[in-house]
Amino acid sequence: MSTKFQRAQPHIAYQLRIESQHLEPLIWRRILVPATIKLAKLDRVVQAAMGWTNSHLHDWHIERQRYGIPDDEWAGSGDMRGERKFTVGAVLGEQVGEFMYSYDFGDGWDHRITVEERLPIQDGRNDWPMCLAGENADQPVNHY
Repeated sequence: MSTKFQRAQPHIAYQLRIESQHLEPLIWRRILVPATIKLAKLDRVVQAAMGWTNSHLHDWHIERQRYGIPDDEWAGSGDMRGERKFTVGAVLGEQVGEFMYSYDFGDGWDHRITVEERLPIQDGRNDWPMCLAGENADQPVNHY
């Protein structure tokens, strides 16, 4: 009896609106991501949409939980859950309407992310991460 490995297929895609906080004019992006991607991959999608190069630490604040990359040597990560263990669908489900993403803790670049829609997957059309729209350039990122 042979068992074939098959990647989990997403049933829904999340349409998310990312808004940089505390900046004028408003900087925003609209992205679409399948429910099956991990939060770690969502970080890369957000960074690509904003034009960054993964140069700083980040975290997610979703429903009173904090997700990111736990590090025993960094005192601020004690309550952090590993982002590689959780899919977007698992943490957002059907109820979460918005959450926060912080990038570069020293400069405090905070972003409110709103779940605009939960859409059924249409193979080949919305089953991969993509940036749909946006306005204005995001703040420059210092590269060390």
